[in-house]
Amino acid sequence: MDLISIFVCITSIFAIIYVIYDALNKDTLFSIASFKVSYQWILLTIGIGLLFYGYIYKFEKDSVWALIIPKFGEIVSIGVLLGFLSNHKQITNSYKKEIFDIIYEDKFLKTRKDIESIWEKVSKIMFKSKFPKISGELLKSIKEIYFPVDQVSYYNDYDAITEINWASDDHKFIIVKDKIYFDLLTDSKDKFIFPLDNWITIDDLDDDEYYTKLEEYKVNGKDAIIIKNTITKENNKSHLHVDIELKGCEKYEVTKIITKKYSVEKDFHIGFRAKYITNRLAVKLIHPKDMDVCFIENGTINDFLTLISNGTYCEYKYKGLILPRQGYFFILKPKQIQL
Repeated sequence: MDLISIFVCITSIFAIIYVIYDALNKDTLFSIASFKVSYQWILLTIGIGLLFYGYIYKFEKDSVWALIIPKFGEIVSIGVLLGFLSNHKQITNSYKKEIFDIIYEDKFLKTRKDIESIWEKVSKIMFKSKFPKISGELLKSIKEIYFPVDQVSYYNDYDAITEINWASDDHKFIIVKDKIYFDLLTDSKDKFIFPLDNWITIDDLDDDEYYTKLEEYKVNGKDAIIIKNTITKENNKSHLHVDIELKGCEKYEVTKIITKKYSVEKDFHIGFRAKYITNRLAVKLIHPKDMDVCFIENGTINDFLTLISNGTYCEYKYKGLILPRQGYFFILKPKQIQL
């Protein structure tokens, strides 16, 4: 058997083995899909074999095959290699996209322990291009103030309804009833403690002249699991503190009603300052006709929309995000008392 016959046999065996292997992993043995992948390897093997055969086989003097066989091997081999190279960029981009999709998938990012450092590096690059002199301070403020530090992610659709009535004919004391509804969004279903804090000013007042009562506290339509409910005096303030236990959900529908009696002369403003990021806020205030009220925005990026404002009722709405420590407050002023 001469070298050409041996080469043909080896090439045929290699081609058959590859086609069978490809068929077992993709389609049928002689499918178009298998041939599209295997034919390049078959041609490359033939080209290299012809080159090898053309340069080592001793042809007869002036034989035309001595020129044709190696040249044909070069053409086939170079053609296949160029085909591989022309598709390299497309294949590489495809692999990059698949890898990036995996790397930046939510499930993968949650398992990374260096996600904070990655965020810091990316943020520094962004901030330095816009705020080169204060990028460090800006990054620290965003991370420490605006990022959630516990399970709570944000408030959603916060609705505050406040009703004010006079508690005495001399218009010295008021009774304030706050009805608050919102959705509390968390980042897990794990158990955690959710706090409630409320203050009123009580300096120079007797114990029977003021009070704070938690009338109702419900979560998802059921009574909240209250593990702490205390009222303490701190300097000139009465402080109501309530802790409830939440677990098993990533969204909690919260309802709470608080009633307070205190002196409008000592504490003439009421309002809301966000503890967590708040998405959409509605404010409604019902008050006596002989009381002037002034609504003031507290640090919000955009303005509140005034929906209604008359002698006894006002309503405001905020459509965007309210960041921690932002909010609003009302200034209360009895008409016959100069403050």
